[in-house]
Amino acid sequence: MRDKVYFFVDASNHAYNQPNPASLVDLFSARDSLIRELDGRPHQIVLIADSWLHKRFREPDLTRYKKLIADGEITLAASTHDADFEIMKLARKHDGHAISADGFRKNKYANDEEWADQLKWLDSPGKARLIGGLKDPVDGSWEFSERRFSAKDNVRYRSLREVLDDLYPTKRSVFRELRLSTDQIKDFSVHLDLSVPETAIISKDVAEWIRKVVGQLLEYRTNLRPLLNGSSVSERDALQWLALSGYSAVQRDGDYYVSHEVATEVQKWLTGQFPTLSAFRLKLAIDSGDVESVRRLVNDLDFEGQTVLAMFGQTWVNLADGSTEIDWTAIESLDSLFLTFLVEKAVEKNLIDEGFNLPADRIAELSPPLNNQLLAKRYRASNNIDDVIAFYSSYVGHIEEDRELLKEAGQWILDVAFDQKQKWSKRKWKLLSDAVSRAALYSPEHVVSYYFSGNHERALTGMYTSDKKLTKRLRLHYLNEVVAMPWMSPDSLGLFLLNSVLRNYLIAGDYESFLASEEVMDTAVQNIDQIDPESQWSDLVFARAVELKLRPLCSSINNAIDVLDKFTFESRSK
Repeated sequence: MRDKVYFFVDASNHAYNQPNPASLVDLFSARDSLIRELDGRPHQIVLIADSWLHKRFREPDLTRYKKLIADGEITLAASTHDADFEIMKLARKHDGHAISADGFRKNKYANDEEWADQLKWLDSPGKARLIGGLKDPVDGSWEFSERRFSAKDNVRYRSLREVLDDLYPTKRSVFRELRLSTDQIKDFSVHLDLSVPETAIISKDVAEWIRKVVGQLLEYRTNLRPLLNGSSVSERDALQWLALSGYSAVQRDGDYYVSHEVATEVQKWLTGQFPTLSAFRLKLAIDSGDVESVRRLVNDLDFEGQTVLAMFGQTWVNLADGSTEIDWTAIESLDSLFLTFLVEKAVEKNLIDEGFNLPADRIAELSPPLNNQLLAKRYRASNNIDDVIAFYSSYVGHIEEDRELLKEAGQWILDVAFDQKQKWSKRKWKLLSDAVSRAALYSPEHVVSYYFSGNHERALTGMYTSDKKLTKRLRLHYLNEVVAMPWMSPDSLGLFLLNSVLRNYLIAGDYESFLASEEVMDTAVQNIDQIDPESQWSDLVFARAVELKLRPLCSSINNAIDVLDKFTFESRSK
């Protein structure tokens, strides 16, 4: 590990930029920029000038330049050499860095083999032994970065600050890299227990150790002990839970600390379904399928008074053993996630039989698609509308299988709706209609359930469905079963429903007013041969038919009476 940074600077190409005279301002501006980049690190900067540089100065810089040489602040290269070769040799000797503003050129007095060897050393990858400088024309400062002769195109050169942070790390540079605040630096320095100054050069291993420790200090900031307040879990159990879960904690000042993310997981555990160490071990044993371990843990849970978890574990053991003697009623009160887990196990073991008597509302609470599958199985077996309502109320269509279940349920509703053996109340149909609307709005099954819930006329207009066959079927049902007008055709009913007055008569159940309308009665008379004399509206229709038959005779009689009256009046007048 190097404890000091050595810079060997080519003073000539930092001071002189032809055709302008040489300038000490430019040279010392470059040196000041190097010092700023060093950021307090121990260092030595050696300025080496070509023997001819004095010819490029003008007064008063020339006098000052000579004095700097006399005082040893600037070193002159040998008169027979340019400074380039000597800078490389000194940089190599002290494992330092050559600083140049225009690169290096071979001196005519230098040996070719030795020159090539020096260049090879200077060009070593990752070492940044050659540092190039560029003067900023705006503010006169210098920007420095690493250079290489053999670097490929599009290779990014590190800035001098990055080179120093990498090769000569300090506490300050590591803290800066981690973007710590001043308060954090003060706080973390105590925990690091490093006696070296913050600008002293440290080894890369120490720098990495600082990064690791600071990373832990930044990440593991939540004290574990307060997280356990209000629970029955000890710190020892919590540490075991962390290990079982693949999480870690860091001990500091006698306490254990965890990251914010792990703290969240601890809180989820303590408020979840397995809030103790033994309960969590039960979960792990169940997840791994270790029946014997589950049996042992069930005994422990029962002894600890955790009866719900013990019941859950024992039921899982029974299912794992293939037992069909499962008392579903006894475990009906379990949490829905526990129930889902157990029912999935029962399905896996093919243990869902006639003894599976969970209520429909509890089945609906199971996770999809399990709830959909079981409720579909139940309503198909029971033909009970409540089970169909439960199916639609809990339906979640995430997968193709779920959509197939929905399609089957819709067909079941259509089949049952027109089955004369099934008589359900309008209230039940209303509940079904509401449930179906959430899963399949305006579907055939929704329109049918809406119709049978008592909303006849709106369902019959065809505004809710484009299925003409379904609309015709509903109209036939309405004419035959609701208003007892089988002699009317579905198309005629459709036309009458377009008339708002007639439609309102039907909605209000005022069938006499509906039949009293001339267009409806004309239709009835046209179909009088199809009217059963014993049917509800036969007398009204027949009376209307007689009236129509007698209307011409009545008209003739009235005309004759009018003529007779006129003749009598005229006779008396004479």
